[in-house]
Amino acid sequence: MAQPARQQDPRHPPTIQQTLQSLDSAAADTSLASISGLGIPQVRALKREIAEIFPASNLPGFLLQGMLQLKGRDLDGEQVSGDLRVLFRETRQIGLYGTFLAAPALIIYGYQRLLTLAGKDIDSAFPDGTWQFYTEFGLREDAARHSVETRGFAMAASSIAEMDEAACWVAAAIHTILTYDDLLANEWHERVMLRCVDLALAELAAARLKRLPRKADERAQAIAAETDRLRAAHELGRLTVEWATRRPYAGPANSPIFGYAEARRRSFDAFLSRRLRAAPDDLRARAEALYAERRARDLPAYQAQMSLLQTLRAEGYSDRREPVALVDAQVAFICGGSYYLITPWERDQAGNLLITPRGGDPMRPGQSLPLRRDASGAWSDPYGQPAQIDRGGEVRVADIRIGRLRPLPLDQVRALVSAALRESRPLRPGDLGPPSADLLLAAAPRGRQEALRGALSATARAEVERLRAAPIIVSWDQRDPAQPLGVIRRTRRGCGDHALTIIRAGEGAVFDMSHIFFDGIWGAMMAEVVTGFASALAAGVGSARPARSAAPRALEIARSTAIERAARETSAQSPAEVCAETREASLSAINAMRQRLAEREMHLTVNDILLLGRYDHAANYRPGPAAMAALNDLESRGGEATRLHAQIVAGLEAQRALVPSLLIPMDASWVDPRQRLHPATLRNPQPSLLPRLARAEALLRAVAKGHTSAARQAFEEERTELCGDIIAYAAVLRALREITTRGESFTTAALKLLAHLPRPMQSLMDQIPQKIDLLNEIVKGAEVFSNIGQVARSSSVARFASSRDDGDTKLLIWGLMADSQGQMVITLRDFRPHVGPLLAAGHTPLAELLAADFLDVYAQGLNSLVKRIRRVLTYK
Repeated sequence: MAQPARQQDPRHPPTIQQTLQSLDSAAADTSLASISGLGIPQVRALKREIAEIFPASNLPGFLLQGMLQLKGRDLDGEQVSGDLRVLFRETRQIGLYGTFLAAPALIIYGYQRLLTLAGKDIDSAFPDGTWQFYTEFGLREDAARHSVETRGFAMAASSIAEMDEAACWVAAAIHTILTYDDLLANEWHERVMLRCVDLALAELAAARLKRLPRKADERAQAIAAETDRLRAAHELGRLTVEWATRRPYAGPANSPIFGYAEARRRSFDAFLSRRLRAAPDDLRARAEALYAERRARDLPAYQAQMSLLQTLRAEGYSDRREPVALVDAQVAFICGGSYYLITPWERDQAGNLLITPRGGDPMRPGQSLPLRRDASGAWSDPYGQPAQIDRGGEVRVADIRIGRLRPLPLDQVRALVSAALRESRPLRPGDLGPPSADLLLAAAPRGRQEALRGALSATARAEVERLRAAPIIVSWDQRDPAQPLGVIRRTRRGCGDHALTIIRAGEGAVFDMSHIFFDGIWGAMMAEVVTGFASALAAGVGSARPARSAAPRALEIARSTAIERAARETSAQSPAEVCAETREASLSAINAMRQRLAEREMHLTVNDILLLGRYDHAANYRPGPAAMAALNDLESRGGEATRLHAQIVAGLEAQRALVPSLLIPMDASWVDPRQRLHPATLRNPQPSLLPRLARAEALLRAVAKGHTSAARQAFEEERTELCGDIIAYAAVLRALREITTRGESFTTAALKLLAHLPRPMQSLMDQIPQKIDLLNEIVKGAEVFSNIGQVARSSSVARFASSRDDGDTKLLIWGLMADSQGQMVITLRDFRPHVGPLLAAGHTPLAELLAADFLDVYAQGLNSLVKRIRRVLTYK
């Protein structure tokens, strides 16, 4: 029963009051309290928050009423998507935030508040996890793709012909599609098994304590302390890190591709067995029992969620994943600006699929499998028995496993690639070839895809649909490897509907990845695995049987006047970007300082120091000599150039006064692989640290000059306070990491609807402004600071560029990593307000110079900061 109309509250703006009245009309506070299990004050607070997110709208009340009519607590996924489409459409119509791209996360958050008010189960509404759901709404644009470069193939196959190189990469893509479920199973196994060891340790700790405190907080602290003690006693504290550095990326010599997943599984199991040898006997047994409970339920769901065999269907407000049957999958090969589709599966002369029989040798000739497919896509054998082919190529007839599909042999791949290369020679760096619609579609907003594709000819539309069958595209047109990754990726790369493009760039291969399928760390690992496949194939490509083939038909994705006009109308919605990269930051100096700090019980991670360097850089950045000279030159040109100069200078001055809000992606897959990633957003958690360092330096200079006892005492007191600040800074970030990877940070609360911020983070609440005005910044930060860490010793990953979400608040995207030799590489994607006007005015070199200068000054300042801290703390 609805409650009487709410009295006008002068504290509520009319727009808020309208939504509150619609919510009141849907259900009374007392009814909602009973349904949701919340108290009436909480119900009223929820209503107020929903009204702030969706002001001047009757829609929340309408949706709430519909939810209340549903039986049970679970929601159907189709209903959730339908409800959100309506919310996205309405927020666009009323112009709630001035621009639509203000907060996909905020709208999802508001919807989850409605679910809570209606007493519905959030997990049932988002079965693949909130992050997966969010990627399809908020990380679907072209700028949301991230890139990784590997260099292992050139080291393994430096002398083979270009045609053979191309054949190796296409064949590697085929093998990746076929074995991807096995690779996902390995990833899940490693992460979940290590997690179960951790859970078993906690259970063992609780059992050993026997008497536990009654209060929940004290009980949790006691168990955590005993768990840490056991972890240290049995030397299990670094299992995850140790395995990450040892993880193999090459299969056995006799089966480097088909045997890779099994060999990696054996390697991990042997590693874990050695590390658990000294642990209590029941620890391994309990960990395996916990693992078995999760495997049957969670592994198939994880493989389905992360599968490459999906195409992205762009709708108005989200991308919808649509399955692609394995037998329908293709690999697209680009050369000369043209797309060629290569069918990946071996067939006989009659067109029947060939399989390796169950228990058979994949190196021996395959067995023909005559199957029929009806109009619905169902398979059957010649006797009418039903047949199924799963994502891993396993074939079952009458529910009996009979074998596995065979990938196209390397000699046939080589023949097809050779024919395509004869027809269309690869383009040189900088040449994008003849104009076609794919470049326009790739860069255009996803919400406009339906209209843009409708402007294509019927032939071009059909060809774009055919391209959907390719989850992996191999682009063989050469790109300049000296360019930043963000520039290299701006080539032919499909139409935005697929998971992965592999781009040729000198001696490197650049993997351009959709965030819907890959997060940064998983993407870097997969790039190395695919590179390993290509390298393994290089050993045999020269001895492959000579074969000739007609070239596959090139797709005809011609532009039309209509699509060019439509693309021009939407181009203003695409973010303007320049990129820069640096190798100036010294990881060895950072690690040397960390070791010194650890001797004094100050435990900082590399990323803690990188973040501190960014806070220092933000407060002190001024353009270097070359950038300043270029800015002065711009000012001297007069007119619009002078106004543009004033805008840039004012923007730089304003940025120095702000403490940047950094979005830090944290790997959550060690806790639950399906959760993938948890973002955490924070400003400098210890703002007194850097000013105190400056004061300590000034006192140290005074000590060095006069060495008076008063100066020395003042320095010692300031240094002691500085040590306290460093310890507090490290503690907050350590707590943030632990909380975030359990899915409990403020950011995750905004996405998962947790009611309260955990205590270790409560001090940061003072920095959070009023909800509506800047909630997008708090939920998602103003910058992305993504560090994938140092890659394994056997990895050839050399560069990483992170992704920008689909909102319009991200100004800087930092991608940080260290290669296998310890060389730190930092990339920057710059979307600051001056970039668009500079590019539009033809000042691209200046925009690029400003980005490079900004990044170089950060790296130089980081090195300087490390020296400054070390100098102050080690002075005797």
